[in-house]
Order: sequence, then C-alpha cells, then structure tokens
Amino acid sequence: MLSRRLTLPNMKLDIRSPNLMVNDELRDHTKRNLHFSLGRLAPQIERVVVTVADINGPKGGLDKRCGVRVVGRDGWLVTVTHTERSSESAVSHAVARAARAVARRIERRRRPARSVLSRNLSLRG
Repeated sequence: MLSRRLTLPNMKLDIRSPNLMVNDELRDHTKRNLHFSLGRLAPQIERVVVTVADINGPKGGLDKRCGVRVVGRDGWLVTVTHTERSSESAVSHAVARAARAVARRIERRRRPARSVLSRNLSLRG
C-alpha cells in the first residue's frame, strides 16, 4: 500500500492506494481538487484521507474507486466514494461530492436547532 502524507493549510492530507500506483500527476490532480473544493472550509477540517483503488484489476470498465474521508476539528466525519473509468475522474467526482457534504455538515452545525414548540406553531398557521 502506498501512502503519501501532505499538508494543506490547517489540514492534513493522506493519499493512499492499496493496489494502484499513485503517480505525481494523480497526486497533483488530487491536491488541486482538494484545494479548490475544500480550501475555504479548511479551518474546520482536521484531516482528509483519499483512497484510490482499482477494484477490477486489469479487466477494465468502471473499476477505479475513490474514497474520501474528511474528519472535522469538532469530531464529525464525512465519507464519500465514487467509481469511474479513470482515477482522475473518480477523484474529481468524489472530492466534489465530499465538499458538498462537508459544507452541508458545517452549515447544519452553525444553524440553531428549531425548538419543538416553534415547529408545532409553524405547522398550525
């Protein structure tokens, strides 16, 4: 298993590949996507683990799977996977989905919870 730990501003990045060689192009592509998609959320993120695997071996087809695990500074966790024909495409889609999920998670934590009484009153009116 290959693993490379990189540091982005305020968060740790770990790129893993149990059965696929992660070349410099894929590593740079992954870093660019993470910077673009998660950069503004970096202060709330502690660690990002990206795992790229070839699930079918040499058979071909939809066989590159990318998993993105994001751990927040407050202990929350977001996990996303995506499967595509190419590693780059799987990374791009998985990172974009993870960024949307992280943004939703952070927004939910910021928004004050509505009380049961206010929900009941809004349903009556």
